[in-house]
Amino acid sequence: MGAYLAALALALIASIVTGALQSTTLRALSLAPLAERPRLFNALIGLHLRVALCVAGIGAVLGPPALARLFELPPALADQARVAFFCVLAASVVAIALAPYEIAMQAHERFGLFAALDLVRAVALIPLAYLLIGQPTPPLAAFAALSAGLSLSATLAGAWRVRKSLPETRLHLRWILNIRPARGQSALLSWSVLGGLATSARAQGMVLLMAALGGPVASAAYGLGNQLPAALRQFAEATRQVLAPRIYADHATRGSDGSITGALVASRIAALIAFGAAIPMAVNAPALLSLWLGRSNPEMVLVVRLMLAALALDQLSAGLGLAFLARGRIAWMQGWGAALAVMSLPAAFLAGRTSGEIGAALWVALAVTAAIAALRIMLLTRLSPGTATRWAHETLIPVLASTLPAALGAALVQALLPEGAPRLALSLGLCAALWLGASWRLGLSAPERARLTALLRRRPTEGPA
Repeated sequence: MGAYLAALALALIASIVTGALQSTTLRALSLAPLAERPRLFNALIGLHLRVALCVAGIGAVLGPPALARLFELPPALADQARVAFFCVLAASVVAIALAPYEIAMQAHERFGLFAALDLVRAVALIPLAYLLIGQPTPPLAAFAALSAGLSLSATLAGAWRVRKSLPETRLHLRWILNIRPARGQSALLSWSVLGGLATSARAQGMVLLMAALGGPVASAAYGLGNQLPAALRQFAEATRQVLAPRIYADHATRGSDGSITGALVASRIAALIAFGAAIPMAVNAPALLSLWLGRSNPEMVLVVRLMLAALALDQLSAGLGLAFLARGRIAWMQGWGAALAVMSLPAAFLAGRTSGEIGAALWVALAVTAAIAALRIMLLTRLSPGTATRWAHETLIPVLASTLPAALGAALVQALLPEGAPRLALSLGLCAALWLGASWRLGLSAPERARLTALLRRRPTEGPA
């Protein structure tokens, strides 16, 4: 497991520009008039192809030597790790090249196609991976090939379907070769790539750092313990991704106030989800790890709790990044955030090496996450005075008021019942009920409650949410 996570981390570090490309491409397509989208889409395809080729070249040249030098693996396992690296790299390169197809759908606020493809890919991987048990094929290489193959299939199927449904995505070679319409995004892309590099390097670098501090065993403990926070993080990020096209549209029609309002809503919704799930997960971490992964140890429990705390703190202001991007003012946020993220790795390594425990490194990572979250609020307030006050009233207070009942309920169950299945079930059920009720009354505004009610009843509402 540790060897696979190491190979995966190195391959992902080579392709972390994907997130930066997606965010800037979505902004460009969402703000562009419909008549200009075909030429812009082709220019963006050309830009993505160039970046994909660079990622492939850098990864192929630097990846295998880095994998060999950072980890001492037996020859057979090293060969499998190398195969896994190239499988993940290939899937990542194709995803970068074809990302504009998915983003074109998102610009139209249509998310169902690629969500369904991702679900099919994830579900299909389970039985296919199970079939590998007991087979003579090297399991690490085979699993990586299956996972990459499913990812490639989903990416290609999605691009083909978008091509059929959106005429603006038709390819024209002369437009692809001419990336001039996309040059206006170059500065934003550069800063977004910097931020994406730093953030992803910190996330994936922690896997490498765990291996350096405690070997493959510690790396595996970190990877397994981070499964719960990682799943929750994807859900929170998907919430912001769904809201992003509307925020960019509000910025185009109402100016900076429209994007800030939407960004505060995005932060509040994502934080409500993160805190509402993180509280019962953190309290019941030992039982959840044993139930989900079949194992639990103090190191994994510590990873879960600290990563959940970092995730929840980050979501309180993560949505504000959409306001920076909407107005094209991301240099200071990405620059300072990147500096803090990069510096956190050597600081975490020194803390872990000095104390001899991986927990010290994780505490450093948590502190840096809190600093970056505060940085977003401070910098946006410099651009739009009063943002910090609005954030406190529109995001922080509703989130704390909504999640406090769930925290008290979890603490009460922990105090009254011994560890076991009944306590886990009661704790999760009570936290969910308290969180849903409090979030409905305290976390959502009256127009948001009306809009959600109408959505659930499948009838339109009048007036802005």
